[in-house]
Amino acid sequence: MAGKSNTGKSGFLHDDSRLHKLCQDGNYRKVTEFVNAVPDAKALEDRLSNRKGVFGYTPLHEAVASGHHKVLDFLLQRAGDGHVNCRANSGYTPLHLAASSGHSECVRVLLRHSADISVTDEYGKTPKQTAELSSKSSIVRILRSAEIIKEVETNGDGLTELLRFNTDQLEPHCLNTALTAAVRNDNHYNVGKLIVKGADEIKKALRQSVEDKKPNARAMLLLVHAAMEGNRNLVLRLFGEPTLRRRQLPRLH
Repeated sequence: MAGKSNTGKSGFLHDDSRLHKLCQDGNYRKVTEFVNAVPDAKALEDRLSNRKGVFGYTPLHEAVASGHHKVLDFLLQRAGDGHVNCRANSGYTPLHLAASSGHSECVRVLLRHSADISVTDEYGKTPKQTAELSSKSSIVRILRSAEIIKEVETNGDGLTELLRFNTDQLEPHCLNTALTAAVRNDNHYNVGKLIVKGADEIKKALRQSVEDKKPNARAMLLLVHAAMEGNRNLVLRLFGEPTLRRRQLPRLH
């Protein structure tokens, strides 16, 4: 019956703007019902890539614009992270939109799903720069911290510049998370820089360096540990043999 084509399940799924409206409203139950009824992954990808309205928003943008982080997280879990950097008009990604709107939980969800913090819009602005222009200091702090962690993870050469800010302008977990990444990369230079800045999970990082067999990071961490414990003899031995391959690891309490 033609009169019922838009009220049944088939009409519900073929309503081109339905998912946009649900994401805008933030009704988690209705969003999950709609997505679960989509017949296959390709159809869901088409839905999430669909741009509507004057701003060219996708459903992800709609969820972000209204601050519905649980809906956003659900969509990304179901569809995968391939859509996390989708573009609206002016090259705005969901992370740009979350940054300019001040929706911190949406920013965190997007970062967990590998949103690109270095991507620029059509005006050459990154999400952090967009947050700065919008005076969203809490978002700037989150994204600045993400930049530091990414720089350490990729062994970039810009860590010194990124660490010029006071620690109260960084997320609480930032330095220790970056320290873990520096140990994983066996980059003793970055280990030292992060400890000087305030990373304090020295024993945890030292154990990691031993378990993962990271001799350069281990040497730096042992030096710091020895200095903190006032162990002058160990400090002198470390300077004499930086990688400390033949030394026994001091017992940590």
